[in-house]
Amino acid sequence: MNKIIYFFIALVPALLAGCNADTPEEPGVSSQREWKSCPLHLNISMGEAMTRAGWELQDGDMIAVQFDQPNEVVEGYARYSAYTGAWTFYYRGQMEDCVDRPCNVAYMGGSPSWEEESSQFALTPFSALFVSEEFGSFSYGNGSVDLSASIVPMFARFKFKGVRYDSFQIIGIETPKSVTFDPWSYQVRWYYEKINLALESTSDGWESPYVYADFAEDWSEHMRLKNTYGVFLLKKAFTGNLKIGGSYILDYPSSSSSYNSSQWIRDSYKTKKLPDSSSGFSSGSFSSNVGCMFSFDYEIISVAAGREPLLKLEVEASGASSWTRTITYTSLNAGDKDHDDQFIYFEGCNTYNVKVTVENMEIKMTNIELSNF
Repeated sequence: MNKIIYFFIALVPALLAGCNADTPEEPGVSSQREWKSCPLHLNISMGEAMTRAGWELQDGDMIAVQFDQPNEVVEGYARYSAYTGAWTFYYRGQMEDCVDRPCNVAYMGGSPSWEEESSQFALTPFSALFVSEEFGSFSYGNGSVDLSASIVPMFARFKFKGVRYDSFQIIGIETPKSVTFDPWSYQVRWYYEKINLALESTSDGWESPYVYADFAEDWSEHMRLKNTYGVFLLKKAFTGNLKIGGSYILDYPSSSSSYNSSQWIRDSYKTKKLPDSSSGFSSGSFSSNVGCMFSFDYEIISVAAGREPLLKLEVEASGASSWTRTITYTSLNAGDKDHDDQFIYFEGCNTYNVKVTVENMEIKMTNIELSNF
């Protein structure tokens, strides 16, 4: 499941036009309109709210720009070259000499890639994304563009700090996925996607790269880390310090003697595979201090005529406390195929059992597994 959040869209009653008609190697020629290029001079500042120390230009950074005209939307992007120290602006549409026209601006660090067919910038978990607090200012004259904007980060960022090299995975956060021109929006990855990381030697010690994440206000005891020492779950107590746009360092949990127990809960990696099912089942006891991931594939073969199909998961968690959670699937139809992951963690619980109920349909459930990562 992906979450889409829309930027504001500005209607600007103005004609903006022109630059050099050179077609760059990248992104090539659009099937609808030819891409053109010209130099861009940039004046970017970080907004006062939630600023972040240490931000600087990197090779491959990009800026997406969009503004409306009476007859068309002009859209383009600029790419920064650390070798030349210059920005090149690629655009499609017609521009004329103009001064201080408003525009939408999104700044992307971490070398995003441009996908012409979808008018989309593909981002990675390591891509920073900034947007203008208000409209940016766009001017064109003498064959070049001047662009000014005050930008703020859309995501918090964090990195891990340890004592030596190690490779690991994290799961349980939503990271940047893409920025699109039409509609002007950004999209994030669903938080069950695993991210591979490593601690590398830096001038400040052993650190991972920054990961950029979309944290909800109640985020989350659900972020987990897996390495050779086990699975670690980030405690909920940490969440009160997380702010959108903030920058954080997490202690990297390694051996049993060096992980931060005030920040992490630890357990060994555990997994339990179950046989295929067509009629429902009970998973039995699954023991884990860091929660339980229940995953499966399903295909609905047929649905009983005139009856409502039912697929229901009931999770019973027990330990120092006890909880029950019910997940009911709706709008089921013959021919539906899907994969699903459900992560369940209740504070104080260390044993989980999943009961699956199937009614009024023929279903095939495969690749059924419980794990804590």
